[in-house]
Amino acid sequence: MDLVPELYRVLVENKNHISKLEKIHPSLYKVLVENKFLVPNTECEISECISEIENKLSDSKVMKLTINPTLDCNLRCWYCYEAHLKDSVMSRNTIKATLSYIETTLKKQDYKCVLLSFFGGEPLLQFKNVVKPLLIGTKEICDCHNVEFAISITTNGILLTQRIRDAIRQVTTDAGFQISFDGGKDEHDKTKKFPNGKGSFDIAKNNAREAVLEGFRVTVRCNYTKENVRSFQYLVNEFEDLHSYPNLRFSFHKVWQEPENAELKMGMADLKQAVAGKKFASNMNTYFGDSVNPC
Repeated sequence: MDLVPELYRVLVENKNHISKLEKIHPSLYKVLVENKFLVPNTECEISECISEIENKLSDSKVMKLTINPTLDCNLRCWYCYEAHLKDSVMSRNTIKATLSYIETTLKKQDYKCVLLSFFGGEPLLQFKNVVKPLLIGTKEICDCHNVEFAISITTNGILLTQRIRDAIRQVTTDAGFQISFDGGKDEHDKTKKFPNGKGSFDIAKNNAREAVLEGFRVTVRCNYTKENVRSFQYLVNEFEDLHSYPNLRFSFHKVWQEPENAELKMGMADLKQAVAGKKFASNMNTYFGDSVNPC
């Protein structure tokens, strides 16, 4: 809502006496009430939000499946809760059962889109054996039912190579990647390293940049702690020339073992200012997703 200076002045002068606003400027008051900027004390906004979300979920036209191709990973992050089970791979029978489930569900329900979300471990470790067969099979099913097909992949970015990006594009252009980082280059390489101790920052960053340039949706997920939070300004600078790309966004998340403290809050305040200054979209200054899913 754009406010002319006079209306802004009226709001500021009466911010602690909103009830007076109805008499001072009835039309402004009406607009604020109609657009839910002002809510009566008798209304419970939380209950209304819960009800709206429940209604939207029950009426969803998107069939969403989260698939875990493997629990294994090619990196070793200290905070990871996965067991890194080597040779843990989704079986062929499970792949067939998944495709059968999609086929059966689309016959029974009126969906407009199928969204496959791949998680891990590192899902791209099993791109050839699991991910690609599921992509091709699901695409064929969706085409038969005249249903759209989209995918999202949560990855550390190491295996998001040109070859894999090309293979994905042959199946669907509606694809997004969430690529995780743990600070600027030095901090990231201390955490996200290969079993031999070598860092992974440059590989992940370059693959993320190429994916953005090729039109894929890319979310740069920033896992922050009080030790690395300020170093993310280095990471932001590495993507500075891509700030105008609408398919790129940053998403900041505290490492779950990290306690809240004043130092962390100060670091995040500085980082928020830096991100805003570069004109990047992020979960610190923009709402993402649909009306149900915040990310």
